[in-house]
Amino acid sequence: MKDAVAPLERRRIWRGRLLLLLIIGLPAVPITLAWLSYRTGVGVPEQRRNLGILVQPPMSLAALLPPPVASKPQWTLLLSGARHCEDDCRQLLQRTRQMHIALGRRAWRLRRIYLYQGAQLPPGEGEFLANEHPGLTALPLNSTLSERLDKARARATDLSGVAEVFLVDPRGFVILAYGTEHRGKEALQDLRFLMRIDAGSGGG
Repeated sequence: MKDAVAPLERRRIWRGRLLLLLIIGLPAVPITLAWLSYRTGVGVPEQRRNLGILVQPPMSLAALLPPPVASKPQWTLLLSGARHCEDDCRQLLQRTRQMHIALGRRAWRLRRIYLYQGAQLPPGEGEFLANEHPGLTALPLNSTLSERLDKARARATDLSGVAEVFLVDPRGFVILAYGTEHRGKEALQDLRFLMRIDAGSGGG
């Protein structure tokens, strides 16, 4: 039974990834290579899982986010927080920090933005973020950005939980959402795949 399911699972994964590549507008050569891998199974790991949920169609946040600090375009992880960053929130920050470090030499191509509720961070949280999460940008979740993220959640129709992490491509479009069931490694896997393909198309 396991052998019979594996080909179907591989096809499901690569069908989703091909759609993702088309969404983010990468050049035709990487898309063709991915299509050939999907059709032939060459280069597709047996136990690969793709848990990021596509936001269809993508939602643009380019005008609502600060410009990247790096000289080249960056991917962005948006972390949806609360008024007070308590245990679950801090665990999410830690997981995404570990994921960021795990990118190694490609870590500069990702930035993390923590969206907090309220006009300013509660006392002590700014110091906590600065000490424990250097490089993290803290941004107030204003009404316009909150509305856009709610629309992105609605467009991630296959998401089983509440989206708390969003992946934004270098153009500023939300393309993937991750719910409370995701532990960080799923976004890391998706990022490695996307960065590898993007590098092959001249993305650095």
